Amino acid sequence: MDGDTTLSNQFDPDSNEGPWANGRRHILADNSLYTLPFHGNQLVEGWQLSTVVSAHSGNPYNITTGIATQTFAMDMKNGLATPYVMQWNVNVQRELARNTIATVAYVGSHSENQVQQIQLNPPVPIQTPNGPQFATLQTVGGRLQVVDNVRINPAYDNLSSSRTIGWANYHALQLGVNRRFSNDWSAQFSYTYSKCRDINSGSFLVDGGTTLSNPFDPNSDEGPCSYDIRHNLTVNSLYTLPFHGNQLVEGWQLSTVVSAHSGNPYNITTGIATQTFRGSAARPNLVPGCDPEANQTVDHWFDASCFTLPAVGFLGNFGRNVLTGPDLVNVDASLLKSVRFSRGTDLQFRLEVFNLFNRPNFGLPSGAVFSAGAVAGTGVVNPTYGRITGTRTTSRQIQLGLKLSF
Repeated sequence: MDGDTTLSNQFDPDSNEGPWANGRRHILADNSLYTLPFHGNQLVEGWQLSTVVSAHSGNPYNITTGIATQTFAMDMKNGLATPYVMQWNVNVQRELARNTIATVAYVGSHSENQVQQIQLNPPVPIQTPNGPQFATLQTVGGRLQVVDNVRINPAYDNLSSSRTIGWANYHALQLGVNRRFSNDWSAQFSYTYSKCRDINSGSFLVDGGTTLSNPFDPNSDEGPCSYDIRHNLTVNSLYTLPFHGNQLVEGWQLSTVVSAHSGNPYNITTGIATQTFRGSAARPNLVPGCDPEANQTVDHWFDASCFTLPAVGFLGNFGRNVLTGPDLVNVDASLLKSVRFSRGTDLQFRLEVFNLFNRPNFGLPSGAVFSAGAVAGTGVVNPTYGRITGTRTTSRQIQLGLKLSF
């Protein structure tokens, strides 16, 4: 064979020196350098090919018999059921006048096998007349502490997993009136009255998702979907101003979009750990006869005096996503003027105003009612409870623009 070849092989299964330190059994083989057999000029001469192949066994490890006490694991089970959605609707349309059609519709859907985070190794609850108790208050090291009951598998702590146990229902009445563009005017009116219920509306801390408060009874978290908007109204209109005579006054259009809908549901929690196992969205107890949504303000959107802290280890009786955040009303308007210079060449001027009336549309409030007290399992009213700190729409914005089409 033309060309030069160099080979080296190294094998030392037991050495603890150099690259074989830490008890690792190592093989290094076929360290090869080959000079390609091309000659004649500088372009083809001097090419070399080098290869190195190495292999080693894994590191040794010890087996212990210790029991995990404060560990957290999360898995995604194989073979989960396939999520699916069934949808149905029926609608009736009627012509009210020329170019104007009204629609009345019922729309429904039901979904099954939604992925839901669940605690697989919760404490085994003690069944009491007041409901299941997952933890107790005990003295540990001279201090009172919340101590979980013995878990299903005492050898492990929290084992969080995903299972396809979620479901959701949606029902809606939809009303609409649509006027096609004629006589310089078009408009559309849409209103939806809907209801949506599920046991969780998204992944944990994502898309409004919460964890199951009781892993032994997932349906105890049934409540309004986080995206349940009971009333939703949208009106839009386009009107061409009836001015004619020259390019200066012709071609002006006024457009408006009005959006209004009720607030989104949100979840109330105690804000402190009256049971310690992860994956528990603890909710408070409701004081009988008290209305949490009376006298709402931006600083306190709900009344904290309507809630009490559940006893240690117990679940609160207040439901999930019961309260509703602020509603939203927004008006956008635009003034448009088009000028045609020649066939296929147009210049459009746009004056757009977003949130025309500069209405603040507040976001959802903080849902934590209590702050931890001096003694484990106790709490005091959180001074920032129910406070709204953000908005869902911007303040009034005015935008000017030119668009040239050719």
